[in-house]
Amino acid sequence: MLVAFGAGIIGLRRLHGRLARRLSVGRILSLGALLYALALVTVPLMPTLWLVPLGTLLYGAAQGLTIPTIQSQIAGRAPTLLRGATVAANAMAIRIGQTIGPLITGGIYAAGGVGLVFFASAGIPALMLVVIRTAAEHPGSRGT
Repeated sequence: MLVAFGAGIIGLRRLHGRLARRLSVGRILSLGALLYALALVTVPLMPTLWLVPLGTLLYGAAQGLTIPTIQSQIAGRAPTLLRGATVAANAMAIRIGQTIGPLITGGIYAAGGVGLVFFASAGIPALMLVVIRTAAEHPGSRGT
């Protein structure tokens, strides 16, 4: 599992520079959100545990696309004197999500089982995709 996750991250990070030159930030983040949703939906649908690393590979690929894009946007938009604090605030938000996420998904698991956890979690990147695409349609939106 960890190998598939790492391979997904490394594979897309190697392509990230080329994609960043060809695609807008909005398109890269949209592709990442789509990969996240696809990864989360495919895991409970796998007919055998041997195919679960495929979903993990997709999830790693999504992280390889989105994390460098978001980090470069944060660093590029923050004032020079506040850049460190801004990047630290982003890291703090990630850690809060990693703390609260299991509490929420634990409740979902209790209500509907492990399959529902993955399907409900896929709703988050699907919502992210809608927000990114909506922001891209509005003139004056930055980075899309």
